[in-house]
Amino acid sequence: MPEQLTSRTYARALRIVAATIAVVAVAKHLAGDFPDVQAAREMLFIRSAAAAIALIIALLSSVRRSVTQLEPLAFALGLDIALMCLGAVLVVPGELWEQTVSLVAMMFGAAVFLPWSWRWHATLVANTLVVATITVLLLVPAGALAGHVAGRALVTLYAMGALSVVGAHLADRARRHVAASEARYRGLFETATDGIALLDENGFIREANPRLADLLGRPMAELLGARLRDFYAEPTADADEWRSAAHTIRRPDGRNVEVEIEFSPVPNPEGVGSLIQADMRDRTERRTEERRLIQAQRLDSMARLSGALAHQYNNILGGILTHAAVLREEVPSPDARAAAEEVLKGARRGRELTQELLGLSRPETVVLKPASPVQFVESTAALARAAVPAGVTVKTDVAPGLPSIVADVDQLVHACLELVFNARDAMRGRPNSLLTFKAAEERIAGGNQEWPGAPPGRYVRISVADTGRGMDPAVAERVFEPFFTTKPLHEARGLGLAEVQRVLREHRGAVRIETAIGRGTTVHLLLPIAAAAAPLVPAESTAPPPPAAAPAGPLAPKGATILIVDDEEIVRNSLKRALTRFGYKVLDAGDGTSALAAMQAADPPVDLVILDLVLPGGGAGVFELLKAIRPEVRVLISSGYSPDAEAARGLAERVEGFLPKPYELSQLKTAVANALGGQAA
Repeated sequence: MPEQLTSRTYARALRIVAATIAVVAVAKHLAGDFPDVQAAREMLFIRSAAAAIALIIALLSSVRRSVTQLEPLAFALGLDIALMCLGAVLVVPGELWEQTVSLVAMMFGAAVFLPWSWRWHATLVANTLVVATITVLLLVPAGALAGHVAGRALVTLYAMGALSVVGAHLADRARRHVAASEARYRGLFETATDGIALLDENGFIREANPRLADLLGRPMAELLGARLRDFYAEPTADADEWRSAAHTIRRPDGRNVEVEIEFSPVPNPEGVGSLIQADMRDRTERRTEERRLIQAQRLDSMARLSGALAHQYNNILGGILTHAAVLREEVPSPDARAAAEEVLKGARRGRELTQELLGLSRPETVVLKPASPVQFVESTAALARAAVPAGVTVKTDVAPGLPSIVADVDQLVHACLELVFNARDAMRGRPNSLLTFKAAEERIAGGNQEWPGAPPGRYVRISVADTGRGMDPAVAERVFEPFFTTKPLHEARGLGLAEVQRVLREHRGAVRIETAIGRGTTVHLLLPIAAAAAPLVPAESTAPPPPAAAPAGPLAPKGATILIVDDEEIVRNSLKRALTRFGYKVLDAGDGTSALAAMQAADPPVDLVILDLVLPGGGAGVFELLKAIRPEVRVLISSGYSPDAEAARGLAERVEGFLPKPYELSQLKTAVANALGGQAA
């Protein structure tokens, strides 16, 4: 028996069948024609007993009984009918065909009217056929049946019984499908977040879900049978005015709730006419959510502003702290040293305030700002020229009049450099190699097949095309899988194009690749224009990565060469002054291009780079370029605030430490010594 069927359904069907059998048994006896008085008495006993059993079963078939308790009663009713028919054959053998027809009708009637499992029905049919066989072949007196009547009757019973089992199986399966479908509908109906009511054509509620009762503030019993318009706060004089979309509901507690109601016709399960489904949504909750979003956006803007200010303050305070600390040690006058100490105290107080500002900025990881695609392409191409071999030509092709994009330039540069390194490897050993950066505007319409998932709107498409080996379709399908690579394991760089896809997803953009063996590869990056700027993407934390453990190694050599890469002049000057005083040879650069030039021209080579993460063109991208030119160079990350915390965490295992700004002179000395692998020079 399907669990979805209720005892009410089963009991109702069983009572109807049992009562019908009792009536038929009595009526058949009254209308019967018996060969003698003895036969009439015997038939009266058999049919009366069968009718009594049927009535008892009808009385026992209560809706309070479970389906498991009702199934044996249904089985007993079937056997009662079978025994009544076969008893009649014993008394009057000439009625064999009439009783055979009755047994066939019983088997098919049970299959149709009793909502039970086909297994129960098969058991009933099997018992009926066994009893019928014994009765006809063994109990009916010999010679009472002419010719092959008994055999033909039994064949008919067996054939019809088998068909009734098949029919019961089909009916059972259909009931299960209907019950499962109804359960799914009922689950959706009961758990819907909107209040739902099924109304007749006059607006009376025939069925409602719990959410509607919550909205109206009334028990379910009070809703069923009432008119929906009776719960409106304002009267509806017009006959059809209650079907309008917006209304105010007056609750019993006196509170008014503004709702939107959507009316739609639905089929009537009784098959006559149609019903009206009313979906009711609470506009009060939506307005509350809108206010919450506005507040969240304001806080988000404050967080971004505080983070940007903290970064600038930390740069300035870092320069002041370093200059003042060096000055305090260099000046001979006690008054001058005291003045320097006062400057240090003020800078330290400023550092505490910037930490409070940074507390407002978390947890943001992406800073989306309007940026010029022309400048971005040109600066990225300049970095690419320094990263590829001399035999590779780097070109740009930018359409005129492009609108600004909304982007985190640091992350985008990092993503494009990943493409540059892949292109460099793909073009290795190929003559006349060409790497092209293109930018053009693109409009996306709904259902665009080239950019699935991209919302309709205006975008700027930035393309990075190489003339390398290209990829076959099987490889191209997997390039966005994390850690997938066709390179040897010792050359694999990490997440690869999966990281590019992540960056574009955070920018509310998309990425697409075109490639073929022997035809090179083009990667298209789709970026929304500034007018379609999206909210910033929250992340877990913007806290800087933990300092890396000092690597074991020899003492730092006297006069080690250090390259400072920072866009703040005061930071570069103060660091250069302090590190020179420590005995190091110091170079400095304000951006990625000058850093690459300084790295390549350094003699002796650079031993350590002190790198700010927030740079024009992206600190993480500059890191990759410097490592590509000189893989063995050591890097010490120094930053007051990094909006690209995820990139910072990604670099944590590849750098020699993190020096948070603003820092004390002693912290600088220790961090540099540890990064170089030994004590201070």
